[in-house]
This record gives sequence, structure tokens and C-alpha cells, in this order.
Amino acid sequence: MSYEQFSIEKVFLDETHNILCNRMYNVMEELASSSSVTLDNVFCITGTVARIIQGAPVQEVDTISFITSSDTLFTAIQATDFSKSFPEANVIKFKSAVQFTVPGFGIEIIKEDTVANIKTESNLRVQDTASIPAYII
Repeated sequence: MSYEQFSIEKVFLDETHNILCNRMYNVMEELASSSSVTLDNVFCITGTVARIIQGAPVQEVDTISFITSSDTLFTAIQATDFSKSFPEANVIKFKSAVQFTVPGFGIEIIKEDTVANIKTESNLRVQDTASIPAYII
């Protein structure tokens, strides 16, 4: 089943951004399934977009941040060739993050030892505002 929640909720005015995030979630669901990881418990939106979804003032965003605490999932993310799912993206892999850039927009997946307070807001899994690490934009 294809993930479409970003488009359904119209998180971004630019539908291209919603589609990219839907595709990211589809890839994460596949990786989680093949790794026997329950995605809802270890992967969510964080940073500015999570704050906005939870009621913070709307502002321009050029990066959407996701966060995971799963070593298993992040190892799978690091091993994945994203050129098939995101041929338009430049992908850079770091020890504790993976960054995707396309013209005018970026997606990052950050690995943390723990991800506190994941909740559902507007049918999207987000990190509670009070728990978002200060360094995440």
C-alpha cells in the first residue's frame, strides 16, 4: 500500500514536496518491514515541520527532518541505494544522518540513541515539540 498522508494532509503547498515525503515514507516502510522494525515506534517527523504540524506559526521550510532511534533501521538506511527511489536527489550519507537534496528542498534522516515522545498529529507521526533536539531545524 502506498503512503500518501503528506498529500492527503497537504503538509506543503508545493505538492512536489508532499510527494517526495510520501516516497520517503514508502521506502522507510519497506526497510522497516524487511528489518522487522515497527516504524511507528522509532521513526517520525521532527524539527520545524513537526513544530508547524503541532501548531507553531507557519514559516518557510527548506528541509524536512525525520528522526529514528532504531540501529537496525538506520543500518538499513545507510545500506540502501536511494538512486532508484530518488533519482533526482543528491544523497549524502554521514555517520549519524542521511541528507537528500533536490532543487529547492532537502530531506534529512537523523539517528539518535532515543527519540522521545512520538505522537500522532494530523495523521502524521511527529516528535512532540518539547522533545525536539535544539540542533534540528
